[in-house]
Amino acid sequence: MTTTHCLAIERLIKRACTALLRWTFIIAAICGITGILVICFFVPDMTGVDLAEEDARFMEYLESNGWEGVVGEDEDMDLIDGKVRERT
Repeated sequence: MTTTHCLAIERLIKRACTALLRWTFIIAAICGITGILVICFFVPDMTGVDLAEEDARFMEYLESNGWEGVVGEDEDMDLIDGKVRERT
């Protein structure tokens, strides 16, 4: 190969890499915006809500629908059970 061929190939590779880097940035930006939209529309605002109460309500829901398994660790079950007993 001559040096002109090598230079032409080198220029093509540089252009391809530049285009690939540009598309990588665009795809990453689209993924980020999609994530923000999903969070805004599908994740409820739980500011100021006691998550232990939310867990207790979820456990009540599971039990009312016939689920009989165990959720969480032993030390956490006291918190959930306490909240259920306080409300009833």
